[in-house]
Amino acid sequence: MEGISLKFEGNYMPLCNGGYDVPLVPRGTLYAIMKSTKEKIGSLAVLPFRSGVCLYDFGIWDENNRNKGVGRQMLRFIKEKCSGINIYLSCAHGNDRALYLYKSEGFKVVDDRDWYEMIWREVK
Repeated sequence: MEGISLKFEGNYMPLCNGGYDVPLVPRGTLYAIMKSTKEKIGSLAVLPFRSGVCLYDFGIWDENNRNKGVGRQMLRFIKEKCSGINIYLSCAHGNDRALYLYKSEGFKVVDDRDWYEMIWREVK
């Protein structure tokens, strides 16, 4: 989306996976920022989790900036930074827009009892 920049605030830390070739994974928050006003309009938190990272508190706060590709841009940024490892997230039942976004970006539902538990893994 034009007029949006992404800024990651946090650090990169080794993923404790028991191996010698340990990837660095992001831990922190990714912000979507309006270039014209420098205002933060959305965020996505990232934490190391199991064999990858977990995404949570994902949202575009201002309704005027929703459905414009900002969330997709944020997911793609994280997918690029987490190449080769699992990315986990949850989606509430009834949140059809988010579920569509996640599925269209390659996330697969692995459990749907209370929430949609989803995972993405880049196939190389």
